[in-house]
Amino acid sequence: MDTTRAIPAYAKIGRARQHGLALQSRIIGWSSSLDLQPVAKIADDRLSWELRLPVFDPPPLSEWALILGDGVHNLRSALDALVWSHAEDSAMTEGQKKSISFPIWSDPDDWDKHSSRLLRTLPADVVQRIHDCQPFQRLEAERSGDLLPLLADLDNRDKHRLTITPVVQLNQMQVSHSVEFSDEAAVARNLPPDVSVHGTSLIPGQLLLSGATIDPIQRISGSTAVQVQFGLELDAGFVGVVELVEMLVDYTAQVVAHVSS
Repeated sequence: MDTTRAIPAYAKIGRARQHGLALQSRIIGWSSSLDLQPVAKIADDRLSWELRLPVFDPPPLSEWALILGDGVHNLRSALDALVWSHAEDSAMTEGQKKSISFPIWSDPDDWDKHSSRLLRTLPADVVQRIHDCQPFQRLEAERSGDLLPLLADLDNRDKHRLTITPVVQLNQMQVSHSVEFSDEAAVARNLPPDVSVHGTSLIPGQLLLSGATIDPIQRISGSTAVQVQFGLELDAGFVGVVELVEMLVDYTAQVVAHVSS
């Protein structure tokens, strides 16, 4: 087998990997610059208080969606480039050329009906290896976990309808606070503390905690510890975007390697 035919496909996979690294860098850069030291406010009568997240720039999800979409499209087109590298261009009409592409099917009937059109002029051994990679080769219960249909679906969503916009998943938010009074007697009178817990969303200015006191408040302080992840809600659950790109890159490379072997 002439493995040089796979060079265009591997070039596109490499480009997708670069998009994944760029996405990772952007996410790390935004996260590292994020200062979520909460803002404490004491009421004018000094008998109540609140703790809020500061105002901060939200993550540029639309920008990240474009990078993710470019990476996904590079991977899908890598598979099509692989098919084209084995096709006999001169043996097809212009209309037939438009159908040439890498099939991704979970139903074996689709292969029987359409594979000859999509894989026209490809050598029989290459067609067989593409057949080996089809999702319908898995047990029916496992087909939904195959990464090729996911790749095709994400590419179609990005190309024809909407960008693949990541969502923010707040994995953990810990909030601590300290209220100080004039003396120990005042501290004792305000036990147990009257504290209300509010939202824990990563929203600029989000109210986190509030409280009321019997004695005037001298000072209040607080801190937060936040863990967030950016990803997509898939049928299998939430998957981080960087992890998703890595999985798709690795699996696409495996498919190209098998077809080219």
